Amino acid sequence: MGESETPTAVTGRTPTGAMTAVAVFLLVEILIATPLYVLLSLRIADPMLLVVAVMVSPAAAALLTWAITGVRPRVGPLRVWPILAGASIGFVVAFAYWIGSLAHVFTPTGIDPWITLVGLPVSVVLAAGEELGWRGMLLPQLRRRFRFASANAIVVVIWALFHVPIVVAGAYGDLAGLPWMFLIVVLFSFLIGTIWEYGGGVVMASLAHGVWNLVIQSFLATAFVENIPYAAGEFGWFPAIPLALMLAGALVLRTLRPPRRPPLDDLA
Repeated sequence: MGESETPTAVTGRTPTGAMTAVAVFLLVEILIATPLYVLLSLRIADPMLLVVAVMVSPAAAALLTWAITGVRPRVGPLRVWPILAGASIGFVVAFAYWIGSLAHVFTPTGIDPWITLVGLPVSVVLAAGEELGWRGMLLPQLRRRFRFASANAIVVVIWALFHVPIVVAGAYGDLAGLPWMFLIVVLFSFLIGTIWEYGGGVVMASLAHGVWNLVIQSFLATAFVENIPYAAGEFGWFPAIPLALMLAGALVLRTLRPPRRPPLDDLA
């Protein structure tokens, strides 16, 4: 068993308090998000503002968990290659869409560069509102207790359930495409979770998440028209293909050059 697969050996100490921090974080997140979900379903407030509030609620929950338990969110180191690897996810998917247009899955309609220039900073900031919770608080604490696959699987389940009330309320996607959204959440979460193991941290995850949201929801949505139902977007099957290929490559790299340890050396 490798060092990166021995959670308690990662820091040289028993992960006392890790699951307490996870439980507090999840409880606080539920208490914050539930009223927002209710308001969304009742449609008595601006849906866009409510969705934004839901998106940043994991960061609020992480900060409150820090105040309650003393376990602080892990921002992680600033390392160039993990950050570039995270950002490249959106560009690889964009390239795959172009390949898809050659196969007549999509029809190109033209590129609007202003969407990226104007939307990227906002998208990354909103993504950080999620990632400070998911890969700043939740994943680091889970990795103190569980192996790579188990810890990331728990994050996947929680992250997927986090989106369901928004979909049911009709504020994001639709129910028919929900299975594809779940698949994309699994692939994307494990992909950036793998990069996180090499010291990617929250900055990498936020950039990857922000670029993904912008590329999928805005840039590609205006640059291509789908010729096959449920092919495009986070509720379509096509983006799952490049994500699966990238994840396979990342897992092969992890096997050939396993990370020495996840970035947990200074956890409280």
